[in-house]
Amino acid sequence: MPTYEFLAIDNPAPLIRRLTLNRPEKRNALCNPLRGELFDALEAATLAIAGRVAKVPTEVRQFNKRSVHRAMELMGMRNALRAGTELQALAVQTESAKAFFAKAREDLTKALTERDKKFGDYRTEGKDK
Repeated sequence: MPTYEFLAIDNPAPLIRRLTLNRPEKRNALCNPLRGELFDALEAATLAIAGRVAKVPTEVRQFNKRSVHRAMELMGMRNALRAGTELQALAVQTESAKAFFAKAREDLTKALTERDKKFGDYRTEGKDK
């Protein structure tokens, strides 16, 4: 397993890979090198899993997929996904969403700061309220 500057990787259990952001001095804020490391680590893990899955006979994979889809149907997940998509499509048409997107196109950081300052998150702490 390769070593990374901003990412710590371990395997706490069989077939479990844990990726931990390791940039505490920046409160684990994302940066391009960290994004690259995450992409590389996730791609390597995905390819390793895909290699294992490819060894399973096709008809077994098909039945497993059908089983998962049937379980999703029973839990109502398809309807929940549809409802969430429809609500999101409606939400972006509201006046407040349109106003935020217009501000974000001009200056994203300023728009996010203005939106989030009422919540007092870490990005806006100590700034004028």
